[in-house]
Amino acid sequence: MSKLMSMAEAITRFVPDSSSVAIGLALEPMIPFAAAHEMIRQQRRDLTLIGPISDILFDQLIGAGCVAKVTFFSCHRARPGTNDSVRGGP
Repeated sequence: MSKLMSMAEAITRFVPDSSSVAIGLALEPMIPFAAAHEMIRQQRRDLTLIGPISDILFDQLIGAGCVAKVTFFSCHRARPGTNDSVRGGP
């Protein structure tokens, strides 16, 4: 059985209202605009966005009234040595 489905079907099936959604984890090269725009079209509500950056996609979802909470993180501002330990360095 094929697991392929349209974006509309995938958002309907896997992103109900009040979901936590991780977006943009690959930073700018792979921001999932089509998925987020489908969430806007389907008027998803009370989402928690999780991501390393706050970009235009976050702004669009917030402006459309889809978002209840945003959690973002950045290793660029971590304590000295944190980035090295994450990368397996000294």
